[in-house]
Amino acid sequence: MLQGLEKIALELIPKMSNTAINQISSNKYTALFWACYKGLEKVALELIPKMTNEVINHVDNDGYTYSIISCIFSSSTILFVTLIQFVICSKRSKSVTPSSISSISSIS
Repeated sequence: MLQGLEKIALELIPKMSNTAINQISSNKYTALFWACYKGLEKVALELIPKMTNEVINHVDNDGYTYSIISCIFSSSTILFVTLIQFVICSKRSKSVTPSSISSISSIS
């Protein structure tokens, strides 16, 4: 079932606006959170470079960053390292590219 969901999500991401990808829901969740929570690693890796620094670094009312929590939910080293790279690059005003994600993906 999740394979079908992942396939559909991967087809939809290129058609989504930046606003939709960076939307924080009324429950304070993001598309990245749900992709990781559902174990959709490929979807999460596709979303990360399209997300703004504000959304990646969004802190909820309890002081948690949902992006980091979402990667912990997925138990994916690749996602966690990719997200940390994104946060570091955003602090240094560099961008995370699909090729840099590919180089991280080869770690596991």
